[in-house]
Amino acid sequence: MFDFTALQPETLLLEAAEIDRARQISRQLSSPQQQWQVYLNALALAGFSQWIHTQAPDLPLEVDQTTCLSLPKAEEVSMLRVQVGPFRLGLIALGSLMEEIIEVPVPAVDWPEYIPHFYVLLEVLEDLGQVQVQGFLRYDRLQQKRQAHALTATLEQTYNLPLAWFEARPDRLLLYLCCLDPKAIPLPHTTGPQVPVANLLVQPLLQPVINVGLWLRDELEALMEQIQWILLPDLVPALRSSMLSPVDELAGVILELERRSGSPLLPQSRGAYHDFLLGGHGLRLYAITWPQISGTGTPEWSLLLILGSQTTVPLPAGITLQIRDATEILVDQTLDETLNPTYLFARLIGNQEEPFTATIALFNGMALTLPAFVFQPAPEPRDSI
Repeated sequence: MFDFTALQPETLLLEAAEIDRARQISRQLSSPQQQWQVYLNALALAGFSQWIHTQAPDLPLEVDQTTCLSLPKAEEVSMLRVQVGPFRLGLIALGSLMEEIIEVPVPAVDWPEYIPHFYVLLEVLEDLGQVQVQGFLRYDRLQQKRQAHALTATLEQTYNLPLAWFEARPDRLLLYLCCLDPKAIPLPHTTGPQVPVANLLVQPLLQPVINVGLWLRDELEALMEQIQWILLPDLVPALRSSMLSPVDELAGVILELERRSGSPLLPQSRGAYHDFLLGGHGLRLYAITWPQISGTGTPEWSLLLILGSQTTVPLPAGITLQIRDATEILVDQTLDETLNPTYLFARLIGNQEEPFTATIALFNGMALTLPAFVFQPAPEPRDSI
């Protein structure tokens, strides 16, 4: 239940591991401006997650990683997208609130797929290791003020919102998240972004993807490097070697899967892994892919996902691995402690135009959604980052 005794704004203290993680992510970018914004984003996200977990532990929190930490032009992204229960939130991470103007990207105000119910201001005091939830603005109130003040976009494709428009009552935001009907803040229907061609300079905000087809050529795209995916050597030779972890770990898992299924991994298989933190748990996701041909001669691709722990600590109880395509949920596995499993697995087969999106969720509702996996050995530049 919601803790009504803790409604006042508070300062959130960050853990050393969260600060180190933010530094690691930011160092993957070349531009100092990009590094700084992504660093603030990571710290703000850690602080906000802590705030929701302590003040309203019953509210599920889902993080869209594609807009939080992984875009290559992070200086153009001043809003993070998260889902808290039925509400969409846009988190705005700032190094200080000295300015009276808050810049919000055009898509976060005009494009239905990016518009949140609430815009939330988070001040990051990075030298103190602190995050403060400073205030929020409802989308419907923004629209009222926008019409009243004839608000227009800048040449940099942002809206300059006065700080005074934001309500400096984080406790009221918690009450809204716990008690308000989402229908009270109607959002426009998602019919695709209706923007003129001249505004296409904001295209970096479009959904990025993980193109596993490039792995077959020993290539990692920029997105993969920025969210710290590591490409593994050829997997079939690795099964016969004594290479160090995590290669040897994956080799052991694959051998066990082959023993169970009776089908060996194809020679052209390639894989990568991604270490990440979710709710304080160090998790590791392996992704393995290979091309294949269906019985009717249609080109297809396979994706094998293996979720485990970074260390010998078991996976947290109740953790879930969910995979969906563009229309429905295909896999929804929850850890069954009675079976004493070490990993969660998902194997998918699709045509070469079919994407798969993975979400890892904890029992308390905290979740992480990764960019969609696609298979494009020769992608068009506009479709891949």
